[in-house]
Amino acid sequence: MKYEFEWRKVEGAIEPQCTTDLVSSQGIDVISCLLTDSGGLTLEHSISWIDECLDSISRVKEGTISCYSWDRESWAADISLSEVTVYSLLDEDYFVRLGRGEFEVLLRHWRAFLASGPNGSS
Repeated sequence: MKYEFEWRKVEGAIEPQCTTDLVSSQGIDVISCLLTDSGGLTLEHSISWIDECLDSISRVKEGTISCYSWDRESWAADISLSEVTVYSLLDEDYFVRLGRGEFEVLLRHWRAFLASGPNGSS
């Protein structure tokens, strides 16, 4: 999977953006939707939310838990040892599946991007 991160001005505010080449059958970049679904909360809260997911992924890998459901306002990810399903909480037709390892790498890169801030360092 290829992905790209950037900071973009949206309605007067600088917002983090993500695009991937993994889209649903309807052409929706579901992973981007999940990662940019802030729920209206701060960047710091988003980073904390990612940390919670990464901790839970570690617990899945260790076998402490068998799966983990990670969600926000409108999008979610169901994480198992081998696979992640990313989907809309509002429309069951919008989903993609990818490997757990691939998702974890993407999430770690997204977290680092957010932590660096819009000017490249925070």
